[in-house]
Amino acid sequence: MNLKTKQAALSLQESLEGYPWFTTVGIAHLDGSDTLIVYVSRNTKRIQSRVPVAWQGYKVCTKKMAQPAPL
Repeated sequence: MNLKTKQAALSLQESLEGYPWFTTVGIAHLDGSDTLIVYVSRNTKRIQSRVPVAWQGYKVCTKKMAQPAPL
């Protein structure tokens, strides 16, 4: 992960912040390259259609974020 990847993640986060289902953007190293992970509160086809499949040259995936559990 480098500065360019971090900047892409921040830019994607800014573009999705207004959606109520959006949680955050993370970065993972998958299949040999950096991938942007969009964490959502629910992962429906409608939500997936609003998330780009690529952003600034990086692959984008969606992942449902689980509810925090009490310790």
